[in-house]
Amino acid sequence: MRNIILNTKKSILLLRANIIYSFQQDTAFIFNNWTNLLSTIFFTISWILLINIIYSNTNSVAGYNKDEMLLFALLSQIVFYMAYTICMPNIKDFISSVNSGGLDLLLTKPVPSLFYVMTKKMNLMSILRDGTIPLLFIALSINYQNISALPLNVAASIIILLLGIISTFATLFISAVPVFWLGQSEAITDFVALTGFDAIADIPYEGFNPFWPAKFLFTWILPFLVADALSTSVFLGKTPIVEGLLIAVATTCISVTILAYIWRKALKSYSSASS
Repeated sequence: MRNIILNTKKSILLLRANIIYSFQQDTAFIFNNWTNLLSTIFFTISWILLINIIYSNTNSVAGYNKDEMLLFALLSQIVFYMAYTICMPNIKDFISSVNSGGLDLLLTKPVPSLFYVMTKKMNLMSILRDGTIPLLFIALSINYQNISALPLNVAASIIILLLGIISTFATLFISAVPVFWLGQSEAITDFVALTGFDAIADIPYEGFNPFWPAKFLFTWILPFLVADALSTSVFLGKTPIVEGLLIAVATTCISVTILAYIWRKALKSYSSASS
């Protein structure tokens, strides 16, 4: 119990230090990154236009009206920005540190190594810069009178969203750990991320046939549906709250447990490139 409390304190201090350091980096060269904002704005506008074009010919897609689909798009973009401004930069830094031998220095420090690797770059400024305006565009495009949601569903949806982000991050890091044995895993991680975010990001939870292998794959093996699609479904009352919460808790526990196990196995066989 004492070790758990100590590790928790260390993790909080690490997180605070990483956030401050990343903020200083972002604000030191902030104008170098404004093109990211322009690209996300143009992408968001095109997505809103596409949804409006689709719903000009139909009233419902997979049981979602236009405003419900925009809500799904909003939650999907939140997950996307979180992944590509926090998780992916840390993965690329981790892969680089394994190849350069920089991971050796980290392993000599009395800190939770996996937690530090996953949170070393906390680019909160990037999230605010790249995500605020596009997310506002989507939020302001929604006619909330056409969305029916109970407070309990909203609360459960937020919990599922947060758990889904954790399981998504864990899954992406699992795809990066093979760098210890292969010497490179960036292509694997990019493939998993592109498959998760590009292939299924625009498909609501009800858009998958429950008997299709794809729904099982992206819910339990690569749980990219949990954070956005499942949380939206629970938000709108299309999936029962208990079922949604059980899936979110289970997939998070599974992905985090697998990551911790693989991480321990990888460190045992780690041979530094600098030694």
